[in-house]
Amino acid sequence: MDKVRLHGIVLFAHLGVHEAERQVGQKIHVDVELVADLDEAARSDSLHQTIDYEKVYRLVEQTVAEARCRLLETLARTLIDHLLAAFPVTEVTVRVQKPNVPFQAR
Repeated sequence: MDKVRLHGIVLFAHLGVHEAERQVGQKIHVDVELVADLDEAARSDSLHQTIDYEKVYRLVEQTVAEARCRLLETLARTLIDHLLAAFPVTEVTVRVQKPNVPFQAR
């Protein structure tokens, strides 16, 4: 099995436990890893035989733009569900980070 990885995607999201976080929004970082058999694509050198990472990016971008989740876990699960439904993959890993949490560390 092969992997297609998109790491370091920076998007603007409306998510958070506090209503103000969801209204104002914030930058988040998303990493996506898709597992699939890409042997035929490697042999044919054809975009039609592989996972088009531009389409993956656009789906992630659209999902994040439309999401109004409270939890990062909910957004990650939603992304996984959408990616599994849209692409011929056997496994999806998603990592979502909030680089600027809305509270001070102690």
